[in-house]
Amino acid sequence: MIKISVLVLSCSHADYSAFKAAQAKSWVNDFSSAGISVYFVEGLLKDSSKPQFTHIPPYSIDGNLISVECDDTLNDSFRKTLAGMDFLFNSNNCDVVLRTNLSSFLDISKFLQYIKVHNVNSTTYIGVI
Repeated sequence: MIKISVLVLSCSHADYSAFKAAQAKSWVNDFSSAGISVYFVEGLLKDSSKPQFTHIPPYSIDGNLISVECDDTLNDSFRKTLAGMDFLFNSNNCDVVLRTNLSSFLDISKFLQYIKVHNVNSTTYIGVI
């Protein structure tokens, strides 16, 4: 059985707290009940004048929150994603990661069906290149 995790590109801005609360009460519970870990990744910095990283930025883990030493803006989405993937693949021994956003809703039964029908495994990539 493959180990699957979901990485949600998140932010700490108060305007998005309702999204996080709604997800926690709905699909995140469904995925957790199915043994699929869900992690939220946020940037720690609020000042875009901070140095930009050209590599995986440092990060820390607190429960299901991955806090990354980069801006918490759309501009640093890639760096937040890199840090989250680094943790999930290297420290969490994950085989498959679904990376999504705070505004997404996921249906566990459809997701698991998709995984099965398409024989998703650790070498599968589904997305835009």
